Amino acid sequence: MAFSEDFAGPGLDRTTWLPAYLPAWSSTAASAATYAVENGRLVLRIPPEQGLWCAGDHEPPLRVSGIQSGAWSGPAGSTRGQQRYREGLVVREEQE
Repeated sequence: MAFSEDFAGPGLDRTTWLPAYLPAWSSTAASAATYAVENGRLVLRIPPEQGLWCAGDHEPPLRVSGIQSGAWSGPAGSTRGQQRYREGLVVREEQE
């Protein structure tokens, strides 16, 4: 095993985890996960009031709460980024 996480602390280790889902295509704020670390477990939630991810751009409409261990993209306005879900996507928020 190359990596193991036991979620032992009070929150996410931000040197390992990014609490957002593919933020380059949206923004870190708009794709922020709703989560808690409880008793050594990561608990992800999608509350009813959570907005759509990439509203008006992703079909079908999608609500998501996720964390990832890395993010990268080209500069805003470029087409280089993780997990493109359709042709012609443009980076909205650069990820390093």
